Amino acid sequence: MRWELSGVYAAIKMSTTFFYVLKRYAPFLRRSTIMEKSRRVAREFFKILGSPTAFLKITEDDFLKGKTMSDVKRDYSENVKRRKEDALLDEKLMEKILNGYDRRKRFGDNWESVDINEVVAEIAPNGKIGIRDGKIFFTNKEETMRVVADLSGYLRVELLPETTNGSYVDRHGKDVHNYTDERGKQHGRTKSDFNRVTHYRIKKREEME
Repeated sequence: MRWELSGVYAAIKMSTTFFYVLKRYAPFLRRSTIMEKSRRVAREFFKILGSPTAFLKITEDDFLKGKTMSDVKRDYSENVKRRKEDALLDEKLMEKILNGYDRRKRFGDNWESVDINEVVAEIAPNGKIGIRDGKIFFTNKEETMRVVADLSGYLRVELLPETTNGSYVDRHGKDVHNYTDERGKQHGRTKSDFNRVTHYRIKKREEME
C-alpha cells in the first residue's frame, strides 16, 4: 500500500510540474514539440500509476452539478488543473488549451482584468458549473446567461440560448455592440473592438482584493 501511494504522489507531482512548465512556456514552444512532450509524460504517468484513465476522468455529474459557488476562483483553478491532466490523454483537448494560451498572448494586453468571483456573483449567483472542451461554464439558475471561463485564464459573458456565433455581452451583462461618443452620437463597434470589450483576463489569487 505504501508503494502504491508513493507512486500516485510521484505521478501527480510529475504531471503538476509538467503543466506548470506548459503554462509558462507554451507560447514560446512549437506545437509539435509540446505534443511530443505531452505524450512522453503520459507514457511515464502510465508506468507509475498503471491505468489511470478512471482516476483522471472528470464529468460534470461527478461533483459539479448544483454546487454552490462560494469561491468561484477555487473551483475554477481546481478544474483547470484537472482538465490539463485530462489533456495528457486527449490531443484535441491539448490543442484547444494551447489555442487559448495563444489567443491570450496575442490579445490579452488589451483586455481588462477582473475578479472571477465578482463576475460570477453578478451574472450567475448560486448557479451551476459545467465543463466542455477548454471551457468552464458558470450558468445562472434561469439559464439565460453564463460566464464562459477559458482554461488559459480569460472569460467572457454569453447570453443563452447558445448560438453559432455567440451572443456576448460585457461583464455586467450589457450589450456593447454600439457605443456613444462624447457628442452623444451612437456608433457600431468594429469586430476587434467588440472582442476587446467582451474579453477579460482572470485575476490571479494574489491580485484579488
